Amino acid sequence: MKTTKIQNLLKNDTLLGKFGPSGSRFPNTEAIMKEYNISYVTALKAITALIDDSILLQLGKKNFTATGIADVQSDIFKYLHSQKKKKVGILIQNLNPYFATITTLIYKKLQEKGFFPVISLCEEDTILQSIKSLINDNCCAIISFCFFYENIDFNDFIERLPIPILFVGQAPKAHRSAVLSDNFNSGYRAGKHLISYGYDEFYFIAHNPKTYNERLLGFKSCIIENGFLFDDSHIIPFEDETHHLNLLRIIEKKQNKRIGLFCMHDLIGYSVYNFLSNRDIKIPQDIGLVGYDKLETNLNQIKLTSLYYSLPNMADTTCKLLLEYIKNPLKDP
Repeated sequence: MKTTKIQNLLKNDTLLGKFGPSGSRFPNTEAIMKEYNISYVTALKAITALIDDSILLQLGKKNFTATGIADVQSDIFKYLHSQKKKKVGILIQNLNPYFATITTLIYKKLQEKGFFPVISLCEEDTILQSIKSLINDNCCAIISFCFFYENIDFNDFIERLPIPILFVGQAPKAHRSAVLSDNFNSGYRAGKHLISYGYDEFYFIAHNPKTYNERLLGFKSCIIENGFLFDDSHIIPFEDETHHLNLLRIIEKKQNKRIGLFCMHDLIGYSVYNFLSNRDIKIPQDIGLVGYDKLETNLNQIKLTSLYYSLPNMADTTCKLLLEYIKNPLKDP
């Protein structure tokens, strides 16, 4: 039988539960060789293909099936919780002030509960490998602060991941629990604030507006409900010089309007503040500007109005849900 046929057969058998439910210890190479009457090399290649396809997870020299959420009686749970250090992986895409603050809070709370947090930085093209590396490092659960969950392979993998994973800030399409700040109401509040100060032309500014659609939707809803215009032309990316000049052109074109800007987070707010101030545009006299997150940074000498969701509350909620999830992974908290 050709290697590819063996690989497909082994993959289907694994997904159909021949080797036990998700989280079961997978047979070694010799056992697969005997089960399918194939050579050692063919068996090894087939197992490696399952690992590459994330059907199997490696923990040291052991392999475990990844075909769905596993219960606490599974082989993988027993193995992970038998370790001297109960590790929890914390996956983040960058250490800006927001991530640094909430990660520190969660780190301390996990330590108080007897866990050993392991922090891992990742990029969009390394998120799958980063999760696998945390599992290979014997993490019994994972908290993810990443914001790139559109990849089909990623969502398929998350659906099959046997250990608890909790997302913070943004939920993937895969059916897994997430802790979200109240983005819609926060956006709505930003709109009310700017309207209350007499602004009458409104724009939402973000690096990637689609990523923060709830915050944007709340802001847009408030503006439209109060009788003002808001369409796609009122959503402004702010990543490079072209975008900066576009904002400047809008302001120059709308001189008869009082413009209010809502930035998706404070770092963009500070950037916009500096960009406009360097061009003698005064805030809030000429332009209204609202940020989000109320970040504590070395830029705080800039007086930026900022809405926020309590980070300590968010850290408390995250740790509480994760602990519930670890105790009963089959019950979505």
